[in-house]
Amino acid sequence: MVSKLKILRVARDLSQDRLAELTGFSQSRISRIERGTIIATPEELAVIVKILGTDPIEVNPKVLLKKEGPKNGLTRPDNK
Repeated sequence: MVSKLKILRVARDLSQDRLAELTGFSQSRISRIERGTIIATPEELAVIVKILGTDPIEVNPKVLLKKEGPKNGLTRPDNK
């Protein structure tokens, strides 16, 4: 199954290498996040979705926006 993150990245004509440059993450980290072998931290997800110009919920429905909370404004519904 192709991840939503990959679909959004490809739709914006970005390679993993280019997304890595824009985020400051390694290409291998982007690849592992897309494959689901690791889970992006809320901070990483905030950076990625900002660059992709989308909403965190579109990438991961378990993530909710919150006015107050972690410094990036993202939290999980179960507050983990």
